[in-house]
Amino acid sequence: MKSPRNSFLVSVLIDALHSGGVEKVALNQVLNLNKIGVKSNLVVLRRTDYSNHPFKELIHKVPIVFLDDLLPPILRTSFKVPFFSFLSLYHFSYPILLPFVIAKKELGLVISHGTYTCFSAILFRLTKGVDFYAYIWDPIYYILQKVYLAGPIHIASPILLPVARIVDWVIVKSAKGVLVGGKSHVNYLKSLGAQNVNIIYPGIEPLKKISTKKNYLVSVTAWKEGKNPEYNLEIISQLPNSRLVMAGSWYPSQLERDFRDQVRKRGLAHQVEVKGKISETDLKRLYSKALVFLQTHDDRGFGLSTLEAASCGTTFVIPEGQGVCELFENGVDGYFLPEHDTTGIVKKLALLLANPSQAKAMGEHAWKKVVANYSWEKHALAIANLIKGERD
Repeated sequence: MKSPRNSFLVSVLIDALHSGGVEKVALNQVLNLNKIGVKSNLVVLRRTDYSNHPFKELIHKVPIVFLDDLLPPILRTSFKVPFFSFLSLYHFSYPILLPFVIAKKELGLVISHGTYTCFSAILFRLTKGVDFYAYIWDPIYYILQKVYLAGPIHIASPILLPVARIVDWVIVKSAKGVLVGGKSHVNYLKSLGAQNVNIIYPGIEPLKKISTKKNYLVSVTAWKEGKNPEYNLEIISQLPNSRLVMAGSWYPSQLERDFRDQVRKRGLAHQVEVKGKISETDLKRLYSKALVFLQTHDDRGFGLSTLEAASCGTTFVIPEGQGVCELFENGVDGYFLPEHDTTGIVKKLALLLANPSQAKAMGEHAWKKVVANYSWEKHALAIANLIKGERD
């Protein structure tokens, strides 16, 4: 691991090494920026145990700095903010504390992933003059409406929504530029005064050859509050001869235990297999053998799992309007449907399951698009060219 005192041209900033799409993108950004000659490292606000991390192989390939290693143990104290899945005390304390232990030129140019992480990036800019790009997958205003206002904090929505909009405004006005994974949030961000909004899609490492397919569906994400995995059971119960494999980490782990109970109570254990957290190697194997990828939760900011499935030659049935939909053609590479259009989703899945040759042809078509256009190297080059253009 590199010393935190080394100077890098680009620091890709995340809050912690979770096992979601944001962290996967950030790790691959660093790996591939270095490959094309742009000296980079991954800067993580908070150290967590990654000895059993599903991205462990990837983690060991990139230089990583954990900023809270620079703080005395007592100042690393944190706890989760009630009612929020990932918002914690350190998202507020570290922006105040870390500028005292970071030198002015230590970070170089920062690419900050996620809105909460941008709190620290803003303070680095104010105290150290560090320019940063905000990679905004979903604005706070959108997250509140999409995930949390159906829960117990809805009573505070008249206060929280205006505050969220103000925080989003502060982020885009503080950043040197804004990066997004699709068009869906561009108009909102521009309404806040963002002048420099750049769409840069994530990349992927596609399989060199498509595997022989088996007759099962696969659903992969970081399962957390708001993802509503129970809705998958509603879908699969209407396809009695189908089999669904669900993979990905669960936050918190109690969600997985509750979901497994639901599978048993609904009598779907013979149809639904819950694998939980698996390695990247096993994940690729799972995608490559599946006939269809199913996503029922709208990941508006992008939807990396769909790109991963397509990179393995697997067609998909997913919510419309996501960033990833901009890379493919509806009805040719896969199907885009309104979120929670149960009738439509079941109809398309039944069609593909009954016509595996059609599903395979659509998956192959999507795979060819990925191979031609969406490598991690091209993603890194897009970022490098943006940085070069801004610096020239």
